[in-house]
Amino acid sequence: MKEKDLGTSEITISKLAGTFAAIRIACRIEKPEHNETYQVLTDAQGARILLKEEFPDGAIIELVRFNE
Repeated sequence: MKEKDLGTSEITISKLAGTFAAIRIACRIEKPEHNETYQVLTDAQGARILLKEEFPDGAIIELVRFNE
């Protein structure tokens, strides 16, 4: 299994929990049978907060509430 960083980009994302300056991180994992690409969106400022994660099978995890 081999991992490859596909890069990062800065965006603004709106979720139920609010609007955040975010960083999109993409990573591809090369497996013998196929490649999988994962994308994670995290807070660009302050402590890193997982805002959204996209899995190869189409499943998505999103932040819906944030308590400071």
